[in-house]
Amino acid sequence: MTLFALVLALLAAVMHAVWNLLVKRSDDHLVAGWTVVAGAAVIALPILAINGLPDRSVWDLIVISTLIQVGYVLMLTTAYRVGDLSFVYPLARGTSPVLIALAGVAFLGDEISVAGWAGVTLVTAALVLLAWRRADRSGMGAALVTGILISGYTSVDTAAVREQGEALSVIGAEFVLLALVLGLVVLVVRGPGAMMGMFRSDWRSAVIGGIATGTAYLLVMIAALSAPIGLVSGVRETSVLIAVVASRLLLREDVSGAQIWTVAAATLGIVLIALG
Repeated sequence: MTLFALVLALLAAVMHAVWNLLVKRSDDHLVAGWTVVAGAAVIALPILAINGLPDRSVWDLIVISTLIQVGYVLMLTTAYRVGDLSFVYPLARGTSPVLIALAGVAFLGDEISVAGWAGVTLVTAALVLLAWRRADRSGMGAALVTGILISGYTSVDTAAVREQGEALSVIGAEFVLLALVLGLVVLVVRGPGAMMGMFRSDWRSAVIGGIATGTAYLLVMIAALSAPIGLVSGVRETSVLIAVVASRLLLREDVSGAQIWTVAAATLGIVLIALG
């Protein structure tokens, strides 16, 4: 894994933790999830105007990924409604890197060294352990399904970006389409009042979250152009470490010393991924 790809994945980890923290802090997690996506879509529109739309050959992948991501947002926000960030986030993110690595090797032609596989496995095990040691496991089922969906849309998007040859148009189009489809779902479930009320009362979070989520995923897909997606995903999931610290300092959640110790294991995994 190149230093450039490693840095992009680490920056994506920071951005990803930020927008998940904003969604978790919201009173209505589903509407907050949509506002973050909508914020990213607004930012993507001028980019698409300048960069152009994706080729026709990748639109089927974009549609498939969008549908998977609708399910992802629904499951993630369901998990956040009943579970702590320090439990749900590590479990959801920790279950996806190995699945993504397997899909990359099986379907995308990626090659991962023994050190890389060891790193992905170690990061995954450490992040799952962060959550599994918790006594209160509320939201576990939704979090696990979220992890499976993450591996699905990440693998599909990697194929689309590599087919296109660049990430801006693919990810930009995807966020616009996702904002529209997810918006229809939220409109039915929550109604227009809740949607507009969220923008009026917390528009700053929509802007910050939109920038964070759009930038985070764009960086991941750019990194995936030059590195196996399994390795990129493994590094990106270190956002869990940031989220766990934030959950303790900002949300006052109970984070044990045992959870903190797993940070060292995940850090070692990152080193192995970089070597792989």
